[in-house]
Amino acid sequence: AGAATAAAPASAPSSGASASGYPALPTSNVADLFKAREAWGSKTATTVTAPLALGAVSPLPSDNIKPRKGFEGQPTVHPLEATPVAQLTAVPLDKIADAMKKLLAEREGWGTSPSKAAKAASRSAEAADCEAKLRDAASKGVILFASDSDNLSSKSNATLDALAKIAKGCSKGRIRVEGHTDSTGRASYNKSLSDRRAKAVAAYLANAGVANDRLEAVGYGQEKPVASNNTREGRAQNRRIEFTVVE
Repeated sequence: AGAATAAAPASAPSSGASASGYPALPTSNVADLFKAREAWGSKTATTVTAPLALGAVSPLPSDNIKPRKGFEGQPTVHPLEATPVAQLTAVPLDKIADAMKKLLAEREGWGTSPSKAAKAASRSAEAADCEAKLRDAASKGVILFASDSDNLSSKSNATLDALAKIAKGCSKGRIRVEGHTDSTGRASYNKSLSDRRAKAVAAYLANAGVANDRLEAVGYGQEKPVASNNTREGRAQNRRIEFTVVE
């Protein structure tokens, strides 16, 4: 008799649950699985009754809730602000022609001439450059006052003259002279002293040729320290004059 060969057992449909606890596949034959997959969606859907959740005694009731119409209470109504009345500027008869020419000239430049934002940015850059030069000159020099006084020391003249030269070269913006003190003494007195010192510096610059309408002075007292007031060196740094260019 010839040698016997062992044939693989035919795949039989499985039933029950797999070892993982999930429902077992109807067959383990690969070809049958692909065939079953191709048939997905071709059969009519059937209604499946879901089992109750663990511990539930009855299914949830059907959703018959109807949304309410409208809302409860009164609406909050904010009154509209009155539209301001247009302000008209009267133009004298003999100047109407010039006004129209100016308007038409501006209209021709729409979209071609530099925008207001670009001009503002340009002015801001020029102001920032002027401010940087003033602060640099002030940091390299000295601005000294007599103790507890707004009297400028003659040792400050060279620095103040250099500042005046820079200020006269700045064509745009106003120069704000800012006075600061340390925290020694009363805050109100320190603010008054810093204001008087700032005005003294502004007056020197005006006498040196800087236009008065381009100068302003303000005293902050001890409000804006740049160093600790607990050390002698820190207090010396806080007693200072600074320059800001505003437009």
